[in-house]
Amino acid sequence: MVKRFTIGLLLAAFALPFATLPARADDHTFKITNNGGHQVDHILISPISSEKWGPDQLDADQVLAPNHSITFTIDTDCEMDVLFVYHDGTKVTKRDVDTCKYDYELNY
Repeated sequence: MVKRFTIGLLLAAFALPFATLPARADDHTFKITNNGGHQVDHILISPISSEKWGPDQLDADQVLAPNHSITFTIDTDCEMDVLFVYHDGTKVTKRDVDTCKYDYELNY
């Protein structure tokens, strides 16, 4: 009985560090829909492990207008932080967005 408990405890201790790693995925798509009434001028996406924001996902002449959607291909982790910068200067940060499982809807 003690031997089984010890083996189980060792296996659990070995697996614990892997349980806290962010999910990885191959290339996947992530759709953002602007259901709000305000134009989005910039969308920055970065892995949750990053201290810095990635590049703007919108081209210089591109915006995400109200009642429109945009789909990105993401080739890194599933868990991402997303920064939205609206036309009026408002910044909204969404942390730990699972881009593999869920699309995102804005309501500002």
